[in-house]
Amino acid sequence: MSVFGAERIIDQQVDEYLQYLSTYPSFVQARRDELFEQVLSHGNASIREVIPAQCVAVPAEVTREDLLDVTLGKLAAQAKRARAPFLAVIGANLTKDADPEHPTVVNNMDLIKSFQRAHPDLPLSHYLATYRSGTPVGTIKSDGFHVNSLVVAREASNARRPLFDTILTNWDADTVDATPNYFKTLQEEFAKSTTEAWSAYPGFRHSRLPESDFPNANKLLAWFDQVIAASVACSPSAFSQNLGSWALGYSFDGEAYGEMNRNWNDIKRTVGEGNYDFVAIPEMVTTSSRRLVSQLATSKYDMRYKHLYAGETAPFVEIQSDVEEDSFNYILEDLVPKVYRAAYDDHASMLKTQGIVNVEEQSRAHAVDTLRTALATIGEAYNTRAILAPYISDQNGHL
Repeated sequence: MSVFGAERIIDQQVDEYLQYLSTYPSFVQARRDELFEQVLSHGNASIREVIPAQCVAVPAEVTREDLLDVTLGKLAAQAKRARAPFLAVIGANLTKDADPEHPTVVNNMDLIKSFQRAHPDLPLSHYLATYRSGTPVGTIKSDGFHVNSLVVAREASNARRPLFDTILTNWDADTVDATPNYFKTLQEEFAKSTTEAWSAYPGFRHSRLPESDFPNANKLLAWFDQVIAASVACSPSAFSQNLGSWALGYSFDGEAYGEMNRNWNDIKRTVGEGNYDFVAIPEMVTTSSRRLVSQLATSKYDMRYKHLYAGETAPFVEIQSDVEEDSFNYILEDLVPKVYRAAYDDHASMLKTQGIVNVEEQSRAHAVDTLRTALATIGEAYNTRAILAPYISDQNGHL
């Protein structure tokens, strides 16, 4: 696969993929072609000197992004232990009504260019895309994967060599940390795979706020991470799949969580049972908590967040008071059944694939263990134990 591990040539799939792209509306095709040309013109010399084993898309909203120096530094650090070269394309984006000359936009674009100059040995490029306000984040992520796939496919064509399968990875601009072996492990797992479709995901968490100031807010952040872990296989912020499966003609053009899972389920149905790998890798990616905090501040959950601002290296939050009891309990009462149901359904589905018919008892035990682990890991605040009790009490009424 690629130049690392077993070689797997996917020319026919990519031909079909390029034909599939021609079915998109003309304005979408024009946008992606224009982004592709930007990548070629903005890239450093290394993008033509190596055959990448991995292509990394970095969607970055440059009108508000203030973590680019952190996330790009963490991305570059992955090159130290990766088993093979990776290409990274930074997809700078802004809405059509935004001012491209705004100081924040200009500063972020300068930062991206400076990052490329500082890392001449790392295959890097970037593009600047504009989208209408309200464009689903899945569409923006799809453009990054489409552009990367075009780069490797057309470079192979120009060099008159076979196109080897490669890894497509999403790396959100909110990423504030990743275990140093993340890409190394991804590449090693990919090299083991012999299936037509492959995807892998690390552990995922939100960064925490200063514990002494925000103990209850951190417990809620941990609960949201539990929801993600229990209800979806991976976060759209940190996932990978192979170019061969992407070239089957699917993309997550809508909302990120739902569309990504729909996309992968479509691919599994296309390639058939036993012809795909969906691998959990023992690595961890940490994303900034600021967007989740911001969403909570404007949603039905009245978290009483005063305002959000960026510190020197990570975002911090000023909260009028660390989550008040009524708000905390209201959110937890919403999250607990979601964690329980997702853990139950996931285990039941797994048991059914093994031919087990009576799945209720084992699935409930698994869901209860998930909540017990959450309670032990996250601890208590306000009515945490009472809210969990109906779900995880044993026959004697003990947690």
